Amino acid sequence: MHSADLVLSLGKELARLRRTVCAATRGLLDAMRDLQNHCFPPHSQSALRIVALTHSLNTQIALHGAAFHENWELSFASSPKHAVELLRSLQPAAFVYDYESGYGDWRYLCCVSTGNSVRFHLVAMSPRDDLFLSVVAAGGSSVSWKPLSSEQIISAIQCAHTTREEQLARSANLDE
Repeated sequence: MHSADLVLSLGKELARLRRTVCAATRGLLDAMRDLQNHCFPPHSQSALRIVALTHSLNTQIALHGAAFHENWELSFASSPKHAVELLRSLQPAAFVYDYESGYGDWRYLCCVSTGNSVRFHLVAMSPRDDLFLSVVAAGGSSVSWKPLSSEQIISAIQCAHTTREEQLARSANLDE
C-alpha cells in the first residue's frame, strides 16, 4: 500500500470516527434533555432561565449538566437574531455566548444582553487578558475558558445572578 493510499485510508477512518463521536454526543444530549424533562417538574416562574448561542458540543454538554443539576430552564438560540428574540421574550438571567462559534461580533449581543438586564457570559478557547477586559468593559459578567465544566457554568451564573439581585435591591432602595 502506498503512503498516499494509507493517508487517504486514515483520513476516511478519522472522518468516520468523528461522525460516530458526534452522533453519540448528540444522543447523550438528547438523553440528558429527556431525563431532565422526565425527572423534574416543569420549571417554575422562579427557575433561572439561561439562553445560549453555541455549536460546541463540549459547551452544550456543560450547559445541559449545569441546567440539570440546578433545574434551570435552558434554551439554545440557532443564530444571533434568534438569540436577540429569546433575550427579549424570555428575559433570562444569563446569556452564554461561545466565542469560537463564529456568529460574528460578540459585542452586539453583549450590548443587547446588558440592555435587557441579562448577564453576558463569554466562553472562549484561549485565555487572554485583553478578551476578559474587553468583555467586562462592554458590560459582560465573565469569561470562561474551554474545556468548560458544569461546575464552572454554575459558579459563573450563580455569581452573576447574585450580583444582579443585589443591584436590583439597591435600585429599589434608591427609588424609595
